Amino acid sequence: WAPARAPAPRGALAAPALERGFLVTTRDVAEAVELANRIAPEHLSLHLRDAESWLARIRAAGAVFAGPYSPVAAGDYAAGTNHILPTGGAARHQSGVSPETFVRRIPFFAGTPEGTAAWAPAAALLAEAEGLPAHAASARMRQAVAEAGGRGSRASQQAGGNGGGPAAGYRVAAGEAPIKLDANESSEPWPPELQAELREELERADPHRYPRPRLRDEVMALLEDYTGAPAASIVLGNGSDELVQAVLGVLGRHCAAVVAPSPTFGYYAVAAEAAGLPYHPVPVPPDRAVPPESLQETLDTIPGDKIVFLCRPNNPTGLNCDRELVDRLAARPDTWLVVDEAYAEFAGETVLDTGSLPERLVVLRTLSKAFALAGGRCGYAVAAPGLASRLRRWLQPYNLGSFTLLAARVALRRREVFLRRVAEVRKRRDELARALAALPGIEPVPSRANFILFRVASRPDEPVPRAVRVRDRLREEGIAVRYFDWEPSLRDYLRVTVGTAAENEAFLRALGRALEREPLEGGNGA
Repeated sequence: WAPARAPAPRGALAAPALERGFLVTTRDVAEAVELANRIAPEHLSLHLRDAESWLARIRAAGAVFAGPYSPVAAGDYAAGTNHILPTGGAARHQSGVSPETFVRRIPFFAGTPEGTAAWAPAAALLAEAEGLPAHAASARMRQAVAEAGGRGSRASQQAGGNGGGPAAGYRVAAGEAPIKLDANESSEPWPPELQAELREELERADPHRYPRPRLRDEVMALLEDYTGAPAASIVLGNGSDELVQAVLGVLGRHCAAVVAPSPTFGYYAVAAEAAGLPYHPVPVPPDRAVPPESLQETLDTIPGDKIVFLCRPNNPTGLNCDRELVDRLAARPDTWLVVDEAYAEFAGETVLDTGSLPERLVVLRTLSKAFALAGGRCGYAVAAPGLASRLRRWLQPYNLGSFTLLAARVALRRREVFLRRVAEVRKRRDELARALAALPGIEPVPSRANFILFRVASRPDEPVPRAVRVRDRLREEGIAVRYFDWEPSLRDYLRVTVGTAAENEAFLRALGRALEREPLEGGNGA
């Protein structure tokens, strides 16, 4: 070391340090590496022919320099490793300072019912050892719920429920029952005369041919007459779900995130996840419409363009947000607003009545609800012509088959029949809401759609929510309603589609019996 020390400007300082140093001879390299791990040096140089083969054995060092062309100076000043390293053996338990030291880290945990057994017993044991019995109780309670088949459990999913977060939880209503009131479909089939008209159309169809452009043009012309929007602004979709995908496919590549109030239609989260876009739900109490200011703060914190989905009336709450919110969001230069009006006919209002649409607004509509064509899968979007053209290019050329187009043509030609039915559904909806409000422990949310969300009084500490037990009692009587077990804010809520007068009466009778059989735990059911 003497020749290397001599020209150093700080040689006088280095000499005493070297005088106190010493050399250690080991039997082999393995022993030397183990000794280095025990010392945990600030700098560890491996002057070996095969230095890189030993790197995996190093467990404690501030920085490691492998090979003859890796001096400490390279790491300190130029090679991009580090110059601020743990000394005095501190490398046994900490790393050097780096940009990551100043990065805030947030751990996330999203448990599942199936995984509860893996962590709950240990968590409860350690919590009790730390003197935190409430923590222990929270772990044991979730394990008990999962084992009992309660909210979010695998048993609940198999019984028609859903588990997980917004994206993982959403599934189509799969309940099969004599009285099916869980999917917001029309409760009545088409009138016989319209069924006959459709059969005649189908007999003249050519299923061996691709859909005729003329047929598609006729449906577009009928929608133009119905909505008042020009044909250049209308985009046909295989249900409005396909149009949700189209919006995300066309606009998503230029956007940072998708934002929507919560709870809302679960497919938005599913489609955003499939498109690779972060989904930001903004919590809103289930019994309140989305206030104008509720989304602004979230939108302001996300840089870049955003896509906002606004279901109006909202599914599953049935509430209609103020038009002011639509106008505010549509005016934002960093926001693409998608207003889903699947239930607009039942609300009696639409944002399409303003004439020309803002450049950043897309309105989604469907024939599934008011036109009783859920099995036909015919939706449509209305947007400014330029954006509508971009959406059209994203879709498949023959995204709607001949049978769907023929059914849509019949439905739109005879729309007065269906609009009369809509008025009847509104009347039955209001009657059903009053009847629900008269039942003890039931609180219906005012609805502008063809369904009603209602709260079932329950105790917050019940392992299985009373709403789940009531749903199961209704199923035993052949009536299917919807429970949203992936959405915590809807823990105590059920949603029922407005049925025929006979179906509504049967549902109310069965609900009364279910409430008697499932009283409030520790209460009288009121």
